[in-house]
Amino acid sequence: MRKMTLVVAGLAVVALAGCDRTGTNSTKETGTTTQTGTNTGTTGTNTGTTGTNTGTTGTNTGTNTGTGTGFSCSDGPSDPDQLFADQFASLYGSITDTPYAVTGGVQAVVDAANALGSGETAAVDLVVSGAVVTNIDYLPESASYINFWFGDSEANMRTFGTDLGGVDMQSLRRGQTVSFRVTELKNYAGEFEVTALTDFEVIDDSTQAIHVVDANTKTLDYAIHGRANVSLYGEITELQGECGSSNCWTFETGGGQALTLRVSNIVELYEGDCIWWMGPIASYNGLQLSATNFDWFSYF
Repeated sequence: MRKMTLVVAGLAVVALAGCDRTGTNSTKETGTTTQTGTNTGTTGTNTGTTGTNTGTTGTNTGTNTGTGTGFSCSDGPSDPDQLFADQFASLYGSITDTPYAVTGGVQAVVDAANALGSGETAAVDLVVSGAVVTNIDYLPESASYINFWFGDSEANMRTFGTDLGGVDMQSLRRGQTVSFRVTELKNYAGEFEVTALTDFEVIDDSTQAIHVVDANTKTLDYAIHGRANVSLYGEITELQGECGSSNCWTFETGGGQALTLRVSNIVELYEGDCIWWMGPIASYNGLQLSATNFDWFSYF
């Protein structure tokens, strides 16, 4: 395994591309096995007038005390609290595995998107009120639109290519409570998206803890976990090939599930790299971790 670079400062990202950051990847360690033992027998002696041999034979009393210990990416980083503080705390603040208590109309939006076939778009009129902003895509100062994720007690959803009317996009923060009217939905290769909205308003500017599902022992399912934030330790096991301006890699989770990790081809990844993913679950004709925001993953 090798050290790699990933630029920490964000650069502009479009659609499913990324920007440079820096990071390091530690080498894996393997365990050792030690075997010890001694022969403690004594030799016999010839004594007496009759020449009788009274010696005893030796016995082997050695025992095998070695143990084998190996490192696996699914074990996670050696100090997850420190890595969270270094990589994710500035992004999410505090996190929780407990869903939000409010019902804000998100499930109705998901249901309407689920009724669409792949590639279909539909005009709708659905109100979301009281949902929490759970994530925000990379957002340069020059951005003309915003992608953000939101959720309530029932479901999680996302936007793509939307503007917020008169609300400054740069002022939106994770954990804020919002309301808006959804006017258009799209099913993009299995990914459900709000592609137009109106009447956007931040109704509670205080920030709640961000809901993140601890998915290391779960089998992920888009119908259940789609568009939700998940925390996953895993290993890059192979390069699937190019996908647009990105590369697609196989990311094997601690639970043994093979997911596709899509990341800009300017990012150096190698088989055997250990990755901590903390971001939304997407779909592109199947489950995908789409790293359009480089803050969603870290090497360890």
